[in-house]
Amino acid sequence: IPFWAKLSWHDHPPLVFWIQHIFIKLIGENNFAFRLPSAILGILSVLLIYLIGKRLYSEKVGLISALLMAVTVNSIFISRAGLQESYAIFFILLALFFFLKSLENSRYLIWTGIFIGLGGLAKYTAFITIPIILVYLLLFKRNYFKEKYFWLGILGALIIFSPVIIYNVGLYNRVGHFDFQLSYI
Repeated sequence: IPFWAKLSWHDHPPLVFWIQHIFIKLIGENNFAFRLPSAILGILSVLLIYLIGKRLYSEKVGLISALLMAVTVNSIFISRAGLQESYAIFFILLALFFFLKSLENSRYLIWTGIFIGLGGLAKYTAFITIPIILVYLLLFKRNYFKEKYFWLGILGALIIFSPVIIYNVGLYNRVGHFDFQLSYI
């Protein structure tokens, strides 16, 4: 087996499986160990929604947003089921939170990039944050494209996402196509 074949999987990026593997090794092979990381990230996502709502509007909006997320059926299901979505939602919210912080201090763009990279390493749909942030920057903060922290954030995202990139380059060279999710696009 070539080294690149161990960096990702044919149908999903690896971060969720790596984390679940760690929890199963620590707690044992059972549903609780499998689902616990999703539950933790679901709770942390509620906190992030609160912080984002508070930062954008007010503490009241943050509390209402957190309450709605905490009791929404889909949010509860995703946080209990052990799916990739809880990881993706968490990293999307974390990236957006740090992007909002970067509007006051551009150094947070590095963390924004890191969390986008981790989100992509969990589920490709987390990359929806990229066009959202880029459109905002194009409309309101074009000077950020000249910031070294913007480019360091991109570098951080690429480094973190590099196992999937290396895997897909190796897969393409070996069989002539990318992994299932990327080929499907």
